Amino acid sequence: MKLEQLLKEHHLSEHLSVFEAEDIDLSAFLELSEDDFKELGFKMGPRKKLLKLIEAQYPQSQSEKETQIPSSNAISGVDIEQLPSFIALPLQEYLEEEHPVAKLWAACDTVEMLLRYLVIALIAEQQKDGKLDPALVKQLNEVIESPTLGAWFVMAQALTANDSLFLPEGRDYSENILKPFLYGPHKPGSPESSFLRLRNRLAHGGGLSRSEAQRLLDNWQEPFAQNIRQADWLASCNLIGQDASGDWFCLDGISGAVPYDTPANLPEDARGSLWLSRNKQIVQLWPLGVYDFAKVSNLEKPRQSIVPAPMIYCRKEDLCLSYTPLALEGFCHSESDKEEVEAFKKLFTLDISDRKTSFMIQDFDKDLLRDARNMVGRQSELEQAKDKILTKEQGLWWISGKPGMGKSFLMASLFSDFREDTKDDPKQHVLAYRFRAGDDQRCSRQAFATFVDERLRDLGIVRKGFEAIKDAKADERLEQCFNGMELDQHLTLFLDGIDEMHRRDKTFLEDIPCKLRFPRIRWVLAGRPEDTIEQSMLENAAQQVFPDGLPPMKETDIRGMILEKIGPLRKRLLAKDEENEAGVINPFITEVTKCADGLPLYAKYVIGDVLAGKYRVFDGNEDLPESLHAYHEELLRRLGIGDLQAIITPLAALLALAHEPLSEEEIFAVFVYRKL
Repeated sequence: MKLEQLLKEHHLSEHLSVFEAEDIDLSAFLELSEDDFKELGFKMGPRKKLLKLIEAQYPQSQSEKETQIPSSNAISGVDIEQLPSFIALPLQEYLEEEHPVAKLWAACDTVEMLLRYLVIALIAEQQKDGKLDPALVKQLNEVIESPTLGAWFVMAQALTANDSLFLPEGRDYSENILKPFLYGPHKPGSPESSFLRLRNRLAHGGGLSRSEAQRLLDNWQEPFAQNIRQADWLASCNLIGQDASGDWFCLDGISGAVPYDTPANLPEDARGSLWLSRNKQIVQLWPLGVYDFAKVSNLEKPRQSIVPAPMIYCRKEDLCLSYTPLALEGFCHSESDKEEVEAFKKLFTLDISDRKTSFMIQDFDKDLLRDARNMVGRQSELEQAKDKILTKEQGLWWISGKPGMGKSFLMASLFSDFREDTKDDPKQHVLAYRFRAGDDQRCSRQAFATFVDERLRDLGIVRKGFEAIKDAKADERLEQCFNGMELDQHLTLFLDGIDEMHRRDKTFLEDIPCKLRFPRIRWVLAGRPEDTIEQSMLENAAQQVFPDGLPPMKETDIRGMILEKIGPLRKRLLAKDEENEAGVINPFITEVTKCADGLPLYAKYVIGDVLAGKYRVFDGNEDLPESLHAYHEELLRRLGIGDLQAIITPLAALLALAHEPLSEEEIFAVFVYRKL
């Protein structure tokens, strides 16, 4: 074998010219030491990789092979120290974990981190002046704010559709390796054939016994190992970052930060950012990858790590980006500064010129799809609702439930599923609308009529030459729209917040959804079970999707919510699982379920406190608020500490009286005026 071939096989051929200039052939190369590489001008990252390559060329003696004990803490052909730390660290946890349930979760974390890393590296390469191509933004911005494992793969496919000079292997790996691994040979797949289904079973299928987990683990160990082996081209990348002191570090492998020579052609001050270096190319991962101190806001005591760590984007919260920090004890997530949020918005927000501005009434699609992705559990209720709605081509359906039960999330998921299921059928169409009392512009019958009229014409499903009379009353305009539809077209309308609309317009329900019952048009309504609404639904023969209202969340659903959101802390929670004749129970989850009384909002508050470090023992003896009302009282007590107490009452009053959402700048201006 020649040196050129050896370097090419290990993705190191960019260094060949250095050896050729010094007349170094293969035999001479195998004798080089670290000092020799320093003299030749190699930086820390390439030196480590070349020395590892040399070490790998010396075979073990026969006696060494005979006495070597096979290790379960390795994947043959994979050098974990050469992989980026975002992949190496969860992979090391997988290799060292002995509990089969936790080991399956570690495998899921490794695959998700690999996908995050691939997506973020490709975004870094394809952005220009902090912006992406508008066509690509349209593909990414519906899922980037709260991506699931499947959504990360969808983004990877969108990004690898473009030619990449930095990661050219990404397209083949995504399409031919990851896709069959994630989805399996046949849809919808099972936990044995689809890795996405396996993760769904772990998160939302309730507790898993050790024996069942071991069976699934035996099924997936080799496919998982093969998937990691076929990502070995990532070892040719160096993940680097600059700390607050201005020093550079290589952040590959599991050994922590290693000093790194200052890269050429970079800004003098690149502190707080992560960079990826490969084949003399370098791309900046910020704002989706940072090298900084982890920060967690807390109503009582904000926390910050004492050392910096590499962190990778997880999701967008209301006021910040959420990152996953690596190898930081006590920090399973971190929050961004305002600068990262602004850069994120610049990356993934379409310019005004790229948006469709012909609509007078804007839709709710982005909010609905985000809520659909964030809904955890409720799979049985979702399927029950879909089955009932699909039994007829026209009619009126009613979904009720007490406040905080999750009706809006369920409606968002129904809209998302119906839209996905009908996207290839030119005769099936889905629209969704949300009535919110604080949305003066859209919470009216006239706005709703305009919304429907505009969308039907945009969809091209009205007869040629048809034009509804815009000045007509809302019910008359809608009647004209529905009469103007082509006879072979079907429409499903999801209307959420009927109770909020009812408070503003007492006759809306009777005048529009109940009255305008047309062939091939479905009305699916949701709201609180107020007496007059319930009576109207009964009199108009609306089909009750859930006869007793949307049922409380089950313990399985609450378990899924918590496991989905607490990241690395789930290992500690899973360690408390107990097996008995009834199945697998967890004392902490059981206690949360009891106090939550089926309300997902309670579980959401618990998750926030777990991430903030308030609950860490998970033994079922934590001092949890006994109800949602008690939790609200507790949160108000925390707000009463420090400077927040002085502004919380005027802030709440301001938001309650505002007729539309207020920007941060507007709230600040009011507070300055009030001298708060």
